[in-house]
Amino acid sequence: MHEHRGEGLHECIEQVRQRDLPALRQFADGLLHDRDAVIAGLSSTWSSGQVEGQVTRVKLIKRKGYGRANLDLIRRRILLAD
Repeated sequence: MHEHRGEGLHECIEQVRQRDLPALRQFADGLLHDRDAVIAGLSSTWSSGQVEGQVTRVKLIKRKGYGRANLDLIRRRILLAD
């Protein structure tokens, strides 16, 4: 994955199919249903890590105010958080 080579996905899936690991085989078969998107994701140099980190931060702030804070307070906390 770190080498951004999505074209090797088919070989990897074939290796998994030769093993006696039903759960892993099922996962590999699931990857084949959306093969083009998986290959594009593995081949791209772009990362969504920064976005995912911000989403996690916002969810944590929201959970802290669950049941106590209205939307205005939560919005203020998100905008003023470090």
